[in-house]
Amino acid sequence: MKKIISIILILIASMTIAVIQLSAKEANQTEKDNPRVKASTHFNQAIMYENFGKLKEAISEYKKALVFMPDSSEILTNLASVYFKTGNDTAAVKELKKALSFNPNYADAHMLLGNFYINELDYKKAIVEYESILRIEPSYKEANFIIGFLYTKTGRDTEATKYLQLAAEDSQNAAVAYYNLGYSFVKRNMMEQAIQAYKKAGQLKPNWYEVHFNLGIIYESIDLDSSIIELEKAKIISPKEIQPYTFLAQAYQRKGILEKVIQNYKDALKIKSNDYVLLVLISATYTAMKNNTEALVFSKKAYEISPEDPAVNYQLGVIYYLLKQSDDSVKYLKQTIKSNPKHAPAMNLLAYIYAEKGTDLDEALKLINNALELEPDNGAFLDTLGWIFLKKGMPDHAITEITKALKTIKDDATIYEHLGDAYSKRGNKNEAIKNWKRSLELNPENKGLKEKISIQ
Repeated sequence: MKKIISIILILIASMTIAVIQLSAKEANQTEKDNPRVKASTHFNQAIMYENFGKLKEAISEYKKALVFMPDSSEILTNLASVYFKTGNDTAAVKELKKALSFNPNYADAHMLLGNFYINELDYKKAIVEYESILRIEPSYKEANFIIGFLYTKTGRDTEATKYLQLAAEDSQNAAVAYYNLGYSFVKRNMMEQAIQAYKKAGQLKPNWYEVHFNLGIIYESIDLDSSIIELEKAKIISPKEIQPYTFLAQAYQRKGILEKVIQNYKDALKIKSNDYVLLVLISATYTAMKNNTEALVFSKKAYEISPEDPAVNYQLGVIYYLLKQSDDSVKYLKQTIKSNPKHAPAMNLLAYIYAEKGTDLDEALKLINNALELEPDNGAFLDTLGWIFLKKGMPDHAITEITKALKTIKDDATIYEHLGDAYSKRGNKNEAIKNWKRSLELNPENKGLKEKISIQ
């Protein structure tokens, strides 16, 4: 928005200096003979002071001019312009409204007033002023661009499209018009049209960061490869902008290229070195790569920055569990739940650890029930509940819950193994072996399960 407003200010600045037109007869008259001549003298002096930056003196001369021509929209508008420069917006608006009361068709006054409303983010009032300008001067092309922008900001996107397309025909504002047109299409979920508009903006203004970044975001749900191409361009154009790196990391994660995920998060970290969220994301990616040593390094860095944060403590709890350091895992999971009593994944993992140990099973049951209240259809949570029942010597309850888990998480080796364990505990050897074999198909590296089957 700042770029658009700056363009508007430039357009207005070129139209705020009005002059008092004198006839040939008036020009030959003295100040004593004609008040308009006196007004013109003070007016011209005011303009000179304004050009030299002597705003206080300029205001004084404009006021003297108004003594002789109190109904002059030109003088009032120029006085308002100086008031804006001095930061006296209230006085400026007052003079502009006075100018329009004398001449409702004075375009410069509408333009300055519209500009003020834009800077105040009062877009509806700004629209009234710019619609008046277009009514007064239909050939003023820049008004199409500004009205299109204002319609977009007020949700009148269909009308915005009409004016922005007209503005796009004007070479001066075409790039920005196409850019705003793209934004308008995005708001209406017209993504193909948005892509074309942004591409045209990019053709007219190459190396425009926002164009490539927005295209990258739009393509994310349409064409992941194109999304990556555009985000990579945005990253090159503005290497100190953090968002392209984080969105690229997410895109590469969806493609399963975890090394690129790590690299982009690390590049983002160079821009914002104390961002513990980035540190946790890097740690979680290393966890997915089964590199728990590196994962622990980055989680510890995150903990140094934000020791109370639930995401930091949970990630540490996960890593220590994977490193088979359950006491440390329990410590950080408890801290996670303390910081966020509704952190269901932490409750689930802590309950699972208790179940694996065969201790604190009542506390484990309480934890997993609390987690399931928050996420009743979570298959991993249902599996944990079944596992706890199995540890409590309740195989029938275990089978019921683990079977539910398999309805939401299909083809999970651990859940099939748990179901086999539950059937074995109940004495149903055939069902136990059937489920263990299915688990082994999904995870052939499970040597312990192979031994378990061979014993049966």
